[in-house]
Amino acid sequence: MDQALTVLSQVVIIFLLIAIGAICTRKGLLDDRTSKKFSDLVINIINPAVIFISFQIEYTNERLQGLLLTFIMAFAVFGISIPLSYILLRSKDKGRLLTERLAFTFSNCGFMGIPLVSSIFGQEGVFYVSAVIAVFNIVVWTYGAMMIERAFSLSGLLTALKSPNIISIAAGLLCFFFRIKIPYIPAETMGHLANMNTPMAMLVTGITVASADLKKTFGSIRIWLICLAKLLVVPVISAAVLRLFGAPDMVYKIVVLTAAGCPTASITTLLAVKYNHNPVYASELVTATTLLSVVTLPLVALIV
Repeated sequence: MDQALTVLSQVVIIFLLIAIGAICTRKGLLDDRTSKKFSDLVINIINPAVIFISFQIEYTNERLQGLLLTFIMAFAVFGISIPLSYILLRSKDKGRLLTERLAFTFSNCGFMGIPLVSSIFGQEGVFYVSAVIAVFNIVVWTYGAMMIERAFSLSGLLTALKSPNIISIAAGLLCFFFRIKIPYIPAETMGHLANMNTPMAMLVTGITVASADLKKTFGSIRIWLICLAKLLVVPVISAAVLRLFGAPDMVYKIVVLTAAGCPTASITTLLAVKYNHNPVYASELVTATTLLSVVTLPLVALIV
């Protein structure tokens, strides 16, 4: 119960930051251009700083085992969500169905997951989230690309492996394994950047929410059903299966909350725009799952 209340308080804070972003957008203080620049800043500078600094902790065999377990368990969540997307989601409109399955499969483990885990579990929590993010990128540019292009995208995978987040994970792992501690000044600088992560990421989300037609989005019964299946059915089944791994409690909860419980990843919209697969509908699913996760994430925390 205490864990659920902690998650609830943090989700409410995140929701208020999203609301501020939406209000500022409605008032003309923020816009789509701001969103693009803020997104680039979060993805290319702030998130990598958060991830790298999380590896500046003492090396222990227990942490290494936890990291490896997180990696395996994150793959297991995709092994659950991908088949479920075919079992639960059916439609004659193949274009929209493809968008729905991508939205159902990929969770916002970075943009939403890092602020959530950082606020609940601190630096060590982000250390484990890095493994979830690595798995996410691998699956997006293999399974995700094959879904859209009907072919394996080696170039997409290579691009993902060269992304700032993956580079920061690799650099952080080297420092972790070889017990390398960076000097005080760059460490403090990265710490200040890391503190910007939650407000910046949530302001961007607020801009997206403000741009959506919420009446149309929440007027669709199908969107409600997809959201409930994604935000509750997947986490509940994942939680039951992942218990079998016997992972430490923190690792278990982090994987369930980020890989299974978080709302739809914004990469869904980006892929939809790039390949012209119902980008507006993709944005509606991202917005709906993000807003509903304010209620569902505390429920998931209560279950785990």
